[in-house]
Amino acid sequence: MVILITYLIVNFDHGIVPAAIHELEKDLRIDDLALGLLGSLVYLGLMLGSIVSGPLINKINNKFLICFTICGNLTCVVIFPFVESFLVISISRVFVGFF
Repeated sequence: MVILITYLIVNFDHGIVPAAIHELEKDLRIDDLALGLLGSLVYLGLMLGSIVSGPLINKINNKFLICFTICGNLTCVVIFPFVESFLVISISRVFVGFF
């Protein structure tokens, strides 16, 4: 059940930027370059999360780590539609990838 919920959250998140391109450009008043950056920041977070997760897996209880990352991912995904600051949304996207 945890794996199913995790996959649903991740797939919802990965589809949110392409599905809302026009709304994001209009609401945030950003250009195509900023929109592309917004879509790519997730991968920066994935890279950083991969670097950090190796040592953490050996030091922290795996169940706790999984629960923490799911809650972190869920929090960052929920931040995305409620904030109108490009900076906050960008940080949220990095942390979505990180978690």
